[in-house]
Amino acid sequence: MKSFKILILLLGIYNFVIYACTKKDVNDNETIEYFPRANQIDSIVHDGDLRTFKLHVPDSYSENNKTALIIAFHGYGNTAEEMEQTSNLSEKSDQEVFIVAYPNGKDYPKDNNSTQYWNANEYYKDLTGNTDDVGFISKMIDLISKYYAIDEDRIFVTGFSNGGHMSYKIGYELSCKIAAIAPHSGLLSFNINSAPDCKVPIIHIHGLGDGIVSYSESSVDNVLCIWNNWDNCNQSPDTTFENDDYLIKQWSSSGNILYLSKEGRHSWCTTSKAGFNATDVMWEFFKANPKNN
Repeated sequence: MKSFKILILLLGIYNFVIYACTKKDVNDNETIEYFPRANQIDSIVHDGDLRTFKLHVPDSYSENNKTALIIAFHGYGNTAEEMEQTSNLSEKSDQEVFIVAYPNGKDYPKDNNSTQYWNANEYYKDLTGNTDDVGFISKMIDLISKYYAIDEDRIFVTGFSNGGHMSYKIGYELSCKIAAIAPHSGLLSFNINSAPDCKVPIIHIHGLGDGIVSYSESSVDNVLCIWNNWDNCNQSPDTTFENDDYLIKQWSSSGNILYLSKEGRHSWCTTSKAGFNATDVMWEFFKANPKNN
């Protein structure tokens, strides 16, 4: 019995030491670095928080060839794994040979539950405080680029809903790092009064029947018009295409494109639902818009 008590005491001391070291590492040591392994949840320390992401690396990836990186933001209340399943970007990466990072937003208490989302605009700032999601993503890009052969001219961003809002924020605040963005069912919902520091083309995808994040022609079209060409933009798109399922608008002055699903609601656009596949059209757009195009 005495030996058992000693064992329990030693285990308690061990657990306390592990907890203390871990807590100190997360809160105080921003230099901790975790090698980002493929197809699992990886970690990075930022602002005293252990932030996570999932990395998908295709089997045909070679460190001898520079490859594109797509960052894909999940929506409000979702996760990295759910974004992977919804977008099918991992399947696309296996076909086209690019790497995908699916970051996780922080958990915030809401309605007695823990809900993940992004500090993407003033509305979410009220809920998230001063969470530095932009800094987390910038650090994540640097970490992945350190261990994988990432083409710095082909780093792209997409996101759904709240993740679409975040796509705009990352594209604007990290414009010299990001080549192009593809917000899906999300809006630019923070105030800007000038073009990004570096040009970042946009392909915006939305459903006209979206009842969660409603499409507004005046706001979305205006952003796509002026984003890269603040002082010189003809509000009307230069080219349009329309069929029974969807509408496409394009502004040559800014290089931006809008895909509108006529029957689409608040869900990822697929051929069966929208007449086009959002993953396919955004990848074609990304391929056409490297940083130094």
